[in-house]
Amino acid sequence: MRKRIIECVVATDMTMHQDQVHYLKQALDRHKVSGPEVFIKELEGSKDSERFGKQQETLNLMIHAADLSN
Repeated sequence: MRKRIIECVVATDMTMHQDQVHYLKQALDRHKVSGPEVFIKELEGSKDSERFGKQQETLNLMIHAADLSN
């Protein structure tokens, strides 16, 4: 839990913005969707070894978006 929270806080740093936008665009293209269902699609086909990283990336994107919108 501590590791997840630390990574979410670090994800609010604007130096990470371009990487996060790039990840999101790739996921949208890969799954041919244009909305929040991309996060569900990302997790559906993932192996257990990949699941933690994909969950973390989803959390990071959500926290970053919330931070940007104030």
